[in-house]
Amino acid sequence: MTRFEVLRDQTGRLAAVKVGFTWWAFLLPPIMLLIHRIWGKGIAYFVAWAFIRGVAREPDLTMGLAWTMLGIHIALAYVAGRNFGKWRRQKLERLGYALVSTLEAPNEHSAKSGWVTA
Repeated sequence: MTRFEVLRDQTGRLAAVKVGFTWWAFLLPPIMLLIHRIWGKGIAYFVAWAFIRGVAREPDLTMGLAWTMLGIHIALAYVAGRNFGKWRRQKLERLGYALVSTLEAPNEHSAKSGWVTA
């Protein structure tokens, strides 16, 4: 089971945020950041990605620099995967959501419904 933090806003809407590593955010960082409207991190990731792509297109790129750029790209993806839940929770807290529970559930929907029935 996966650990989720359940948050609620003043109108009673619930949001469940996964705690820990998020594979989709590791594999598709800019898409996950933009889907969840984490604009600042999404734009920063895109700028870093564009820089890496620009350096990687240099005609006299050495193999060592190419491997370094790949390592930086993987490190950025890891940071997104590792911190995605925290960034999403911070965004929801800025929107007025407050933490109401931390529980284990198989998925986000079950976490929200499990909190309601508990």
